[in-house]
Amino acid sequence: MLFKGEKKNHWMDWAGDKYDAQLIQDIKSLFKVLFMFLPLPVFWTLFDQQGSRWVLQAGQMNGYAGKFTFSLLFYFVIKVLIILCCFLNYSVTYN
Repeated sequence: MLFKGEKKNHWMDWAGDKYDAQLIQDIKSLFKVLFMFLPLPVFWTLFDQQGSRWVLQAGQMNGYAGKFTFSLLFYFVIKVLIILCCFLNYSVTYN
């Protein structure tokens, strides 16, 4: 039961009476890492769906853009470049 006068910084701190402080700190760190990986399944699901949609759409197009003609392979390359740009942007922003 929570006491009205007692304040804790984190909800895991309430386990300090029963468990070691190092274990609590390790579990807090684990939760931070797990929280970071939480959106990955959603991302890869949408990414694969978008990739297949691009392939279907590119197959129906004639590939002409002004003086240039793009093949189906071009769209795969663009997809990879977008992923690399997003990854580099994330790496630079959060490191």
